[in-house]
Amino acid sequence: MTMIGVSSGITVVVVVVVVVVVVVVVVVVVVVVVVVVVVVAAAAAAAAAVSGCIKVKDRVSSKELRERLGLNDIISVLQQNRLHWYGHMLRNEDSDWVNKYMEYEVEGARPRSRPKKTCMEIVQQDSQACKFFEEDAVDGESR
Repeated sequence: MTMIGVSSGITVVVVVVVVVVVVVVVVVVVVVVVVVVVVVAAAAAAAAAVSGCIKVKDRVSSKELRERLGLNDIISVLQQNRLHWYGHMLRNEDSDWVNKYMEYEVEGARPRSRPKKTCMEIVQQDSQACKFFEEDAVDGESR
């Protein structure tokens, strides 16, 4: 009968050791998962702070976004592009069809509503807004 008592004692020790090992493994796995989650959250927060991540709920104005990104507003971009094209046109020959288009005047009465602007009126407004002179375009320094 001593053999039966020894084997049941060994069985109890083995079961206790297995339970302890399982508990230790579970605790280690939980600790590793928590550490990974904390590290990933910290990395995401750091990346958001570095990249300047902006969300809709931040309610940042378009003007401030353009300033942060270093972009011009659409009006100034259109003015610069029109003046750039106008500089090319000034350097063309006078007999070119584009130059004839710019100087073309439609005959007849204009409609009763506000008249549409001619190409030259738009270019003159853009020139005043950007402080652009025809001499600059002829020299090729429009930008």
